[in-house]
Amino acid sequence: MPQAGQVAPSFTAKTLDGRDVAFPSAFKDRKVLLVFWATWCGPCRREIPHLREAQTKYAARGLEIVSVSIDTGPAASVKDFVEREKMSWNVLLAGGAEAARLYGVTAIPAMLLVDGTSGRVLADSAEFDRQSLMGTLARHLGTTKG
Repeated sequence: MPQAGQVAPSFTAKTLDGRDVAFPSAFKDRKVLLVFWATWCGPCRREIPHLREAQTKYAARGLEIVSVSIDTGPAASVKDFVEREKMSWNVLLAGGAEAARLYGVTAIPAMLLVDGTSGRVLADSAEFDRQSLMGTLARHLGTTKG
């Protein structure tokens, strides 16, 4: 996985509705929480409420969440899961496994905070876990009320 200070590799993947997303160039002027995950992954499922909280708290400060699914099953199953779990951020599927290989992902969930303008990694996977997600985001995006 890329480490803080390194440039995140570029890739293109498709959203669940078939739209191409070029990472990180599609997210200029944003900070992107890039999350590699799968619907069958228990720890990934446990992160979803924390991701919803992060989106609510930091969207106004420029946070964009991009979940890259490594699921190999039907896209409809992933789409149903995303809707049921109220994952209202960008979810990439087609091309997700290739992106995970490009990033050297060996375990999920795996997270990086990336500056969408420069492509630089602001926080690497070592800084993220259930206990530190909000603290890491606060350090890089500033604190908010609430």
